[in-house]
Amino acid sequence: MLTLPNVITCLRLALLPVILYLTYSPAPAGVIAACTLFNLAAASDWLDGYLARRNGAVSRLGTLLDPVVDKIVVLSALLVLADLRLLPLWIVLLNLAREFLVTAARHACTTPTHVEGANWMGKSKFVLQVGVIELGYLVLILRALAHAAPWGPAALFWSALAMTALSWSFLVNFLRRHGLREAA
Repeated sequence: MLTLPNVITCLRLALLPVILYLTYSPAPAGVIAACTLFNLAAASDWLDGYLARRNGAVSRLGTLLDPVVDKIVVLSALLVLADLRLLPLWIVLLNLAREFLVTAARHACTTPTHVEGANWMGKSKFVLQVGVIELGYLVLILRALAHAAPWGPAALFWSALAMTALSWSFLVNFLRRHGLREAA
């Protein structure tokens, strides 16, 4: 279904290659542009949901597509931060595994008449992930400006670790609430 919220979701996905390309830029302007575009993509997640609810344009496609695009955007950014040696790969892989499990669990809860959409836990997790990525961009921007950020790598690591642990607790809570302990 071609609705404005679904178009915004697809544009967020289309913007991702540009964000990732600019993230690798050694020039401060490139990294700042990547950060700005990432912020735009993150904000568009709120916008498409708001427009869908306000305009009565909530669709089955949008309910399925929006969280998948969020996962692709966030995990891609986290993978780039790992590739740039700002995050350990194992933290990113734990997030990737969690996203596969929650997607499988949501699919198990979906019926022909009901799509299990994102809940407050998934939305909170997304905000935490965006915060970690923003901290990563801050470290990259300072690095590109040749400013030392001695706290940066440690703050990024501990923030990412806390976000990962909390997101896994959200998954366990979701599984318990839906009686899907065996699914994980």
